[in-house]
Amino acid sequence: MKWESSRTMIWDSGDVAVSEYLQIIHQAQGLSENLRNEGADQKKDDELLHRVQIVIRIAMVKLEEEFIHILVCRNLPFEPECMSFHSSDVGTMDGISVCSFELDQNLVDESPSRYGSSRSSGELVVDLVHQYAIHDLNRIVSAMFTTHFDQECCDAYIKVRKDALAECLFMLEVDNLSNDAGQVALHTENSSLVIKIRKWNQAMKNFTGVYLASEKLLCDRIFGEFKSVSSTCFGKIFEVPMLQLLKCGETIIDIEGREPEKVFLKLDMYEVLLDLLPDIDSMFLEEAGSSVRFVFREVLKRFGDSVSGTVLEFEKAVGSNISTKPVSGGCIHPLSQYVMNFIEVLARDYSDTLNTLLEVSHRGDLPEEKENANVHPLAYHLKLVVSNLKSNLGVKSSSYTDDGLRYIFLMNNNFFMVSKIKDSDLRQFFGDDWIRQHREYQGYAMDYERATWSPILNLLREEGMCTPGSHSISKAILKERLKDFNLSLEKVYKSQTAWLIPDPRLCEELRISVAINVIQAYRTFLGRHEGTLSATSTAKYMKYNADGLQTFISDLFGGSPKLLPNSVTWT
Repeated sequence: MKWESSRTMIWDSGDVAVSEYLQIIHQAQGLSENLRNEGADQKKDDELLHRVQIVIRIAMVKLEEEFIHILVCRNLPFEPECMSFHSSDVGTMDGISVCSFELDQNLVDESPSRYGSSRSSGELVVDLVHQYAIHDLNRIVSAMFTTHFDQECCDAYIKVRKDALAECLFMLEVDNLSNDAGQVALHTENSSLVIKIRKWNQAMKNFTGVYLASEKLLCDRIFGEFKSVSSTCFGKIFEVPMLQLLKCGETIIDIEGREPEKVFLKLDMYEVLLDLLPDIDSMFLEEAGSSVRFVFREVLKRFGDSVSGTVLEFEKAVGSNISTKPVSGGCIHPLSQYVMNFIEVLARDYSDTLNTLLEVSHRGDLPEEKENANVHPLAYHLKLVVSNLKSNLGVKSSSYTDDGLRYIFLMNNNFFMVSKIKDSDLRQFFGDDWIRQHREYQGYAMDYERATWSPILNLLREEGMCTPGSHSISKAILKERLKDFNLSLEKVYKSQTAWLIPDPRLCEELRISVAINVIQAYRTFLGRHEGTLSATSTAKYMKYNADGLQTFISDLFGGSPKLLPNSVTWT
């Protein structure tokens, strides 16, 4: 706004000139009221009253100019770069960045002349007009309201602050957020959506949490005891841009759909709105702010409903994933990794919010929870997700034709799930009792040993070794047993070196268990029959000693298929 350099402003002429000018206005207003109350010479008084009112009107026009001049010239620009937000605890789910933002703690050290004023604990506001100008603005407001020029005063204030608002919205790129909504709707690549949401979160926090709070404080300071006027002016200035930002948020809800990984983006936006709700209620008061309060709550509810719906659909999707393609080597299924990482982020970063959003009425039917009415909603739903995952993995395990590999698959996945829960924030939702009850990987390890090694160990049993009708060992049967034993070992080595147990400790424990059972049985068998065969036959059929078997077993479950060279014997 440009001003003529030749125009002299009263408030630039010193306190004496200001006081004299306001005193003249006060006297003129007093005379006007006296003339209205006295009726001795009606015609003469009317003429004088008219002249006094003209003087007052001229004075008010001048005061309005002074008011605008002070607001413009004493304005302090809003600097969003000083209100920086930074990403923290950034996680990634399938290429989607999961971001949260918080106020830069360096702001605490900013100069108190501009930053650090607050309306409530923990709320940051900035001065948008120099503090020394507030008293001057108060005096003008009082004079204009006393002379019944309150509407002109409000109109001037609204116009000036709308101009300042336009600059703020430009710096915060709020217009771009709204204008880009259609483009993002047409091109919903994850990167574009994440960038848009991050900008929206930042704009909401900067605009609502800082700028609007600062504008509300300014409005209240200027209009002083005229609280209803302050609320009305504030509403007229900020209703439209606030609704514009909320509309942009609604557009994002419509764009996102209910892909599971996008629940983190929705939760971030929901928590931003939830944190700002008290500010909205305190700033948009009375009838003037009713539309903003209503729309704000509607958008908040839509986000909450979308989050709850996404979580509940995720529960069902985990149980109904129909892919039956076996994972190579019986390793951890990608679904297990995705689901456990997904719920870990929910438990770590959003537990309080989700406990509020997830209603108990949405519970499923986990047997162990039927009689426990005190289970937190999130804990219940997390257990339901894991229960569905376990059931699904059981179905997927049937795609393995080798029973031993099927049990390795179940062991790996159960160990991964239980370890993930035990070693993360999930533990507080599942509890130690649940962990003990669902630690099934040890049972799967025993099932593997029975499926793979029991048939092999049966070859080392004494039953059926004697010649029919005799108590002497049949050399032919002994040779056949040893031949089958060697072939079985080589088959296991060829296949199970390609199997993978990712956890080193679990892998070593299973190798040790296998070695103890197999080597002991083999050593006993050799001790009984070592002298039965000729030296040539012994070398041919008793190919491995105990140390050789130990090396053999140590190569299992490494994830790299290996072959035993024909020329190699471990004797």
